[in-house]
Amino acid sequence: MKTLFAILAGLLATGAAEAHPAASLHLHAASQPVQMHAALVLLGVLAVWAAGVWVVETIATRRGV
Repeated sequence: MKTLFAILAGLLATGAAEAHPAASLHLHAASQPVQMHAALVLLGVLAVWAAGVWVVETIATRRGV
C-alpha cells in the first residue's frame, strides 16, 4: 500500500512540475519515462485488484452468500 501511495505522489509531483515548466525544465524530460512507468504499474495494480474482486464475487455468488 505504501508503494501505491508513493506512485501516486510521484505522479502528482511530476504533474505539478509539468504545470509549471519554468520552475524545472529539466525535470520534465527526465521524469517522462518514470511517469509512464508509474502509470503502467498503477494500471497493473488496478487490474490485479479488479481481477481479485471479480474472483471473490464469483465465489461468493456460487456459494449463495
